Amino acid sequence: MLRFLMLLPLLGVVPHGPALPAINSLPAEERLQSCDPAIAIAAAEEITRSPASLKEPLLLFSAASVLFHHGRKDDGVFWLYAAQLRMRQQLVFEQGDRAQLMTIMLETAGKPINAYAFQDTRRLDRILQRVLQWDSSTPNPFKDKAVSADERKKVEEVYGGFAGFRALGRGPEQQYRNDSQPEDDHRSSIHLGF
Repeated sequence: MLRFLMLLPLLGVVPHGPALPAINSLPAEERLQSCDPAIAIAAAEEITRSPASLKEPLLLFSAASVLFHHGRKDDGVFWLYAAQLRMRQQLVFEQGDRAQLMTIMLETAGKPINAYAFQDTRRLDRILQRVLQWDSSTPNPFKDKAVSADERKKVEEVYGGFAGFRALGRGPEQQYRNDSQPEDDHRSSIHLGF
């Protein structure tokens, strides 16, 4: 149905009346695929505000990609790293195919977003700081699950990896670099995340 409705403008038919409410009644995950940037961005924003996304951070990767590809690049970077932070915490408690799914998302959605993010490491560090602020002020079902000492240690290791990633982005002397094309240095091996 959504694909049909998205083709109507190409055929010279502008949907109005019952067609538009039909699009808006679709789940946000389906509306992300809309060719209409307003619909796709609204769906991405809905996902980022949804309590369900806190329980399933994989949804945040798709929202990050849509925001990024529709011009909200810094928002895309923010949600990519928020998704990674929460998904790495989820991996402490839930195994299965989660690690493979995260790798796929980093290889697909993550590559163009990271290529943009590392063009300005100062901006990236500010965004990563915002991710940490968001994480500390937003309910976290995974961090709250950590009951045993081992689980708490593993969750803290996720945060340690995030802090280490931020430090690598700054360079060895905590100096920022603003390279549009990074040289062959330590950052090239961590371009997909922490």
